[in-house]
Amino acid sequence: MEWWNDLWLNEGFASFIENVGVNHIHPEWKMIDQSLLDENQWAMKEDQLRNSHPIMAEVKDPAQINSLFDSISYDKGAAIIRMLEDVLGRDVFFKGLTRYLKKYSFSNAETNDLWQCLTEEIRDRQSKGGGLDVKEMMTTWTSQMGFPVINVTRDQYEPTIVSYRTETFSCSLWNTISFR
Repeated sequence: MEWWNDLWLNEGFASFIENVGVNHIHPEWKMIDQSLLDENQWAMKEDQLRNSHPIMAEVKDPAQINSLFDSISYDKGAAIIRMLEDVLGRDVFFKGLTRYLKKYSFSNAETNDLWQCLTEEIRDRQSKGGGLDVKEMMTTWTSQMGFPVINVTRDQYEPTIVSYRTETFSCSLWNTISFR
């Protein structure tokens, strides 16, 4: 990492990859699924607190560094990396990650360098050069604290009509979330 602002990049990736590695060796353990139930939910609980911080917290004073070694950097970092892999697809994600690691193998990098390499991988695979801008999509996840909760409902009389409502995750919502 270029500076401590990007600590999450180091620690979140370590938390993510440890589950990927174990899942590869022992798929029957379902480590990826367990991380959803353990680390991701723990990060959500921590991230709704007032003393939380964005994943990318600006570090101006070395005294701030120790406070970043927490569930937000490790667990929320791993959670958004996992979500990004799901959005991009495993092949694109890991090829973009390989591009990033090769490009910055003997230097330091920032979060935006990773986003750029992933965006380049997406664009190289599309004939018209367009596609998703990873930085645009991911900046809201790294620069803000909290998680969104999206409530989607289908009209009971016209099932093709769907409405949604968003709100910030909070403890009061914790017991109302159901996974189906």
